[in-house]
Amino acid sequence: MASIGTSMRDKVFGAYLGAAVGDALGGPAQAMHAERIRSSFGGVNEMLAYRKPPGFLDIGSPGYAMHDAPGSVTGETLIRSQIARFVIDHPHSRSVPEFLHFLTHHGDLKIWPPQMAEVIERALRERLPPEVASRAIAPGGGLGWWTAIGVANAGRPDRAAEEVIRLSALWKRPLEQDLLAAVQAGVAHALTPKATPDSVVEAGRSVVRPLARRLIDRAVALARLAPRGDIAALCDRLYKAALVTAAPDGADGELPTPAPPPPSDAPTASPLFAEQAPLAFAALIFGDGRSRLTLTAAASLGRDAKAIGSAVGSLIGGLVGRSRLPREWVGTVIGANHDDVDLVQQANDLANLLEPEVQY
Repeated sequence: MASIGTSMRDKVFGAYLGAAVGDALGGPAQAMHAERIRSSFGGVNEMLAYRKPPGFLDIGSPGYAMHDAPGSVTGETLIRSQIARFVIDHPHSRSVPEFLHFLTHHGDLKIWPPQMAEVIERALRERLPPEVASRAIAPGGGLGWWTAIGVANAGRPDRAAEEVIRLSALWKRPLEQDLLAAVQAGVAHALTPKATPDSVVEAGRSVVRPLARRLIDRAVALARLAPRGDIAALCDRLYKAALVTAAPDGADGELPTPAPPPPSDAPTASPLFAEQAPLAFAALIFGDGRSRLTLTAAASLGRDAKAIGSAVGSLIGGLVGRSRLPREWVGTVIGANHDDVDLVQQANDLANLLEPEVQY
């Protein structure tokens, strides 16, 4: 493929590193209520250390951060790096059997949610079709894992959606597949030269079926009503009308009734993509192309903040590029996690899939 310019490379770096930045910002606020975040930190305005209290989770628990230093990522980024490695090593063919073989032979399943790791091993051993394997596990887990699929399909949102649906069917039912597809279709479009927050949302909603579209539309409409730059108002609106604790498995059905606002002094999170993905798109619209505001809004929402932050980070990072992400946050995240994952090298390898002649 001919060179397509350094701006594409900057956007790829932005999408991949932005996902890690969003994860590291959201991680310390994981399972916290937005009001608790405001009272404890005044909002998430910088990279925070992982500490308990005010947080609720133990360092090293499954899927959570392994280190307590500011900028440390969680399992969202570590698993994303494994899927990125699969994409890098399989630039042309990424079938479900190839995916399973890669994960069992080259992945580190110890950091995966146990029920999802079990499905990988069982599906390979028993040759289960993906739609059978996905019936075995509870919903949730992995909104921010698939950034490399969006990157590999830059400019082709429909193909990004098709690929993430096909591969995620090992664990995900139709509504979850649609919401994963919406995020990665958004990433694929964000990498194009004239993308805007509005066009990224439209790219995501255009590839999914009615229920996922209505969930995204509900949260985005609430974000548009929030006063410009008022993160507390955004959180209040979304907490009143976009949180969910139940959603159907199928791609069609009634729009889930908003959950009652949770108590502010106890752990609060939903594993459902029916909440996480819409909140990610809402934060993107609220931020209006400003990377710092977008990322801090996502983290300040709390709930499953690492997943929401990872998704938002990939969308805003792809939109504005690495050069317009907060430089100090990018540097902190790269340095804090270098012993676990070389984020810069992986971003470079992903960029080379699209732009092999140019080195960053």
